[in-house]
Amino acid sequence: MAQALSEEEFQRMQAQLLELRTNNYQLSDELRKNGVELTSLRQKVAYLDKEFSKAQKLSSHPPPL
Repeated sequence: MAQALSEEEFQRMQAQLLELRTNNYQLSDELRKNGVELTSLRQKVAYLDKEFSKAQKLSSHPPPL
């Protein structure tokens, strides 16, 4: 049969639950921010890849003088 928690055990578990919830909120926020940063960096990489490709074409086929 299950035993009832003592007041001290209950308070300790409540404190632990609060700490875990706080950590979860912080990690969720960090994950969201990292997702935003990742999206931004992917867009920058795509842009730089296009610009690099343009530069390579120009350097391999210079316009006539």
